[in-house]
Amino acid sequence: MCGNVYVGNLVPGLVSEAALRQLFDSALAAAFPDSANPGMEPVISVSMHSDGRYAFVELRTPEMATSALQLSGQVQLFGQSISVGRPSGYVDPSKAAAAAQAAAAALAAFSAGDTSAAAALGNVVPVQSPTAAASPAGVSPMGVLTGSALAATPATSYLCLEGTVSGETLTVDEDYMKAIKNLKDECVKYGQVVQLKIPRPADAKMAHVLYGTGFYGKAFVQFADAGAAARAKEALTGMILTGGQGQVAVAYVTQEVFAAII
Repeated sequence: MCGNVYVGNLVPGLVSEAALRQLFDSALAAAFPDSANPGMEPVISVSMHSDGRYAFVELRTPEMATSALQLSGQVQLFGQSISVGRPSGYVDPSKAAAAAQAAAAALAAFSAGDTSAAAALGNVVPVQSPTAAASPAGVSPMGVLTGSALAATPATSYLCLEGTVSGETLTVDEDYMKAIKNLKDECVKYGQVVQLKIPRPADAKMAHVLYGTGFYGKAFVQFADAGAAARAKEALTGMILTGGQGQVAVAYVTQEVFAAII
């Protein structure tokens, strides 16, 4: 199982993929002695963005990716300190396991006809009924928020926005990063944004297939307070955003639902 990191604040035209490969291989060698063996080098691949300002580095293990985060702000290339972080859409394994357990409990409750138990888990219900066709290979079923669940949710500091991204946006890395930035820039006009999530399949090529199912095609924003969320909800409803899909629809969600989104 590999691990990926985002490397930013690069000097365009000066930092190459080969330079980044050498940097990460050398920096991780001390912490992972086995990487000195042929074919066990930490870096599997480096993907430099076309403008040269950032790149994605694929490392051999998740542990190596975690260790690489310590390089952020500590290493300079051509006079600029590089930033190293998790790529957008990164899923913490422990949170993924917790979300999977919650989804399994919701599915069991739904299958047994216990709607009150499913509602207690944040109004998350299965995408497909137990008799529906299986999901595509390698794709885990995700919960969806029903219209009635959204309508019944009282005012919170958490919002669900539909119409902010298209299937193409979820497929193309550059468009996806722009969508996150643009939406955050819009949301901060109404108050402090604590966290913003735009769910994206681990395999970006599946975005067109999964778009409109589960949480895919929706964005979720946590504001610092309910007042900011209320202002954003009123202002964004009906708006058309660049890279979006028609008019924006906004609804409140609970803290439990927001936390379950990965």
